[in-house]
Amino acid sequence: MFFISLFRVIRFAIQNFLRNFWLSLVTVTIIILALFSFTLLMGVNAVADAAVSSVEQQVDLTLYFEPALVEDDLIVLGKSITDWPEVASVDYVSPAEALENFTAVHANDPLILESLAELENNPLGGSLVIQAVDLAEYNNIVIRVDALGIDEFLQKKDFQNHEVIISKLRSVRDKVNQIGIVISSVFVAIAVLVVFNTIRMGIFTRREEIGIMRLVGASNWYIRMPFVFEGVLYTTLGVI
Repeated sequence: MFFISLFRVIRFAIQNFLRNFWLSLVTVTIIILALFSFTLLMGVNAVADAAVSSVEQQVDLTLYFEPALVEDDLIVLGKSITDWPEVASVDYVSPAEALENFTAVHANDPLILESLAELENNPLGGSLVIQAVDLAEYNNIVIRVDALGIDEFLQKKDFQNHEVIISKLRSVRDKVNQIGIVISSVFVAIAVLVVFNTIRMGIFTRREEIGIMRLVGASNWYIRMPFVFEGVLYTTLGVI
């Protein structure tokens, strides 16, 4: 008996859907727009977060040391800096690796390559590439490096600061989020109102049938469920 009643409820819901087909189509379209705007917002957020993360990973503080500095001393220094709470990682680049990287970067510049070939010794020293746990910690790391008193061994400090780019990306992401939330909220509100209005119209057009169903003893569950399934049908079609 339950399955027979359930079948009839679903059949009535489909009949209501088809009876007001164009109104049903508009309702489903509004639901699609609401879901699409929300999905688009999630996609834009994911792309913006990936862009910010990618730029943040490129930020580092590189310490270039004199060639005369012993490699073991640099490795020990790198390990001690790694213990700082502001530091995520420290990578040691040996003089040989530095020369290899320099040669690869200037592979299309024959004048520089010829100049390197004339040198008997590697003019480049080792370096430490420091990455912070957070972008805001780089200033603290620079201050702590200066406090080490190793300036006499340093050729230079190279701080690739992309904070301006990251700030702009975050600003764009936040604005897109705000606009997307407003648009999504509007579409969701419209979708709820349209579904509600569509079901109310279905109730109005079937008011005589509902009155007869009440007279013959139909339960409230039996009367209301077709309209509930109708709303589920709109939502299901919109999601699909």
